[in-house]
Amino acid sequence: MSQSLRPGKRGTVVCIGGANMDIKCGIAGRTVMGSSNPGVTVLSPGGVARNIAHDLALLGIGAALVSVVGRDGFGERLLAATAAAGVDTRGVLQAPGSTGTYSAVLDAGGQLVIGVAAMGILEQLTPRRLAAQRTRLAAADLIVADSNLPIDTLDWLIDFAAARGRRLAIETVSVPKGGKLRRLFTARRPLFALFCNRAEAAALTGRAELRAAARRLHERGVRHVGIGLGRRGMFVSDGAQRRVVPALPARVVDVTGAGDAAVAGTLYGLLRGHDLATAARYGQAAAALTLACDQSVNPKLSAAAIARCVRRHPDRDEAL
Repeated sequence: MSQSLRPGKRGTVVCIGGANMDIKCGIAGRTVMGSSNPGVTVLSPGGVARNIAHDLALLGIGAALVSVVGRDGFGERLLAATAAAGVDTRGVLQAPGSTGTYSAVLDAGGQLVIGVAAMGILEQLTPRRLAAQRTRLAAADLIVADSNLPIDTLDWLIDFAAARGRRLAIETVSVPKGGKLRRLFTARRPLFALFCNRAEAAALTGRAELRAAARRLHERGVRHVGIGLGRRGMFVSDGAQRRVVPALPARVVDVTGAGDAAVAGTLYGLLRGHDLATAARYGQAAAALTLACDQSVNPKLSAAAIARCVRRHPDRDEAL
């Protein structure tokens, strides 16, 4: 399989994992713990895999979603909004149970105070049910999964990708969810890319230092490593080069979904044939645009918008 999409080719990325409704409560003034705080609430379609699929569709990539939602109002709303964004939702199972939710409390600066993910319905995406999507997976230019998936399902998917020579990228989501992946990564089952934050990288590798963590992941078969550093940007390593790609200036309205946008933008750059550092700059542009929006995916995201954002801010990468 070619490493990048041919000019003019839309490509197909299958995203597997979380699809939930984000319930975001923004505090209007100073945060007072243990008390009622005046503010506003925004409902937004969310979920890591769903957000990445939505972002990629806005960037002109053919995106498909494989997930589970309930037979309820939130599930119907998620499916309608995701399909309207241009994402193929035929792989989304509607099952008994409540559609997943992510409830977030944000301070007046848009930063997360606390979040609660209720994603139990994804336990129904078993290896057997995912195997029913094998034809779709085998035809994809890239598969993206998040660690909201059950561990046995992730294990099956990594095996499938390795056996079929399919490129697989994983976003670790959180320390508890990412840590469970540690035993799954081996050099005989290579990953195209892994995205995590610093704490998740330490949980995966037992190494707190960025270069040491990346080196351990490369030893376990990960080709491209992206470690989110929050306001500092993203540390990236492909084994030959290690750099910190800085975050771009942004007016922060809401941090929700910005990390997913950084992943989607980086994958978009890689699919278009850019090196990892250049691709990560596209990711930081996508994140900056998402931070400035109260939705988990900025509806104004586009390939042209992130290209303009990158052009406005000269390369300030820091080699490590």
